[in-house]
Amino acid sequence: MDDINKGDRLNTLLQRHIQQVTALSTLLLQEYQALRAGHTDEIEQISLEKNRLLNELKNLEKEQQQFLSSIFSEQEKPNVTRVIASMAPQHSKTLTPLNEKLTKLAEQCHKQNQINGIVISMGQQFTDKALAILHGQNPAEVSQLIYGRNGQTETKIKHNNLTTA
Repeated sequence: MDDINKGDRLNTLLQRHIQQVTALSTLLLQEYQALRAGHTDEIEQISLEKNRLLNELKNLEKEQQQFLSSIFSEQEKPNVTRVIASMAPQHSKTLTPLNEKLTKLAEQCHKQNQINGIVISMGQQFTDKALAILHGQNPAEVSQLIYGRNGQTETKIKHNNLTTA
């Protein structure tokens, strides 16, 4: 495969990748809104769509790595930046901005996913404290969790229902 075909193929892969990561970014923002509003049905739908999209991204990543490996026959895993640097200057000028855009989008997705995780964690803590109150426990002590044999979190506190408290 000559440099022109390699450049065109990589351009197509990067464009597809950008399109998918942009869709993921939009979905993560929708998830954030749904989490904040407590719309469980919407959260469930978004979760299904997010899983589908992540599978597509995983397949695209495999396709991209296979392509990159076909260009570089080295032992180590090739990356897009090295491949772009090895191409003719006219390809480098068009591919470098695409790769930078993809990197920025991926960073945005990572940050938004962390924020969504914090919102989920806060909701879980609220639920745990409410349950502690219903079980007649001190809510402040509920956050002191340990991990049991099955990997699930457990509390060391004895349960007393409100009816016996």
